[in-house]
Amino acid sequence: MAESAIKKFEIHLEHDIDEQYQYEPGEMLRGEVQLTTGKDIMVCSVDVQIRGEATVSWDNENSPVGQQFSARETYIDTTVKLPLTADAGGPSTGQRRPAGSGSGKSDAVPFGRGEHSLPLEIPLPSTLPSSFIGKYGSITYVLKATLREDKVLYNVVRRSRGFLILVTSLICCGDLSALIFFCLRKGLQQSRS
Repeated sequence: MAESAIKKFEIHLEHDIDEQYQYEPGEMLRGEVQLTTGKDIMVCSVDVQIRGEATVSWDNENSPVGQQFSARETYIDTTVKLPLTADAGGPSTGQRRPAGSGSGKSDAVPFGRGEHSLPLEIPLPSTLPSSFIGKYGSITYVLKATLREDKVLYNVVRRSRGFLILVTSLICCGDLSALIFFCLRKGLQQSRS
């Protein structure tokens, strides 16, 4: 089996407090996607998805049929395409040709052997609630980077990194009030186990 040309593919965030990657709503999420290759590759795209969602569920212990109540809400689900060429704000290492130039077969960009850094910048909405993980529910945020390599069969590499949103303006009960607000606003969707 052939060894992968991609040696490292990681998301690194700039705003690191106690290695928790904590942000406030309305802040700019900044960092980079780091790529190390063992040989030259052709990259079609590097996309970064940011997803934040709340889930809540519990069993009705008083029900003889085992009812389960649950709800889910998405606060952010955005995908950005990172620039692959240096002239478009992409990686500063290695030689790149502008996307779309060349033979016309594909818009893949050559990445030479070595280390590459793709800058990442995503504005966070000011309405995001705090991260929360509890017995009956959670509010979580995750970044997912996806690299698509140009081959006969596309090679897709994915990496994820969680991060926290902290709302410092909540006075009463912090994260618990955000989860209660979510439950009241969303209502409950009933489903059978």
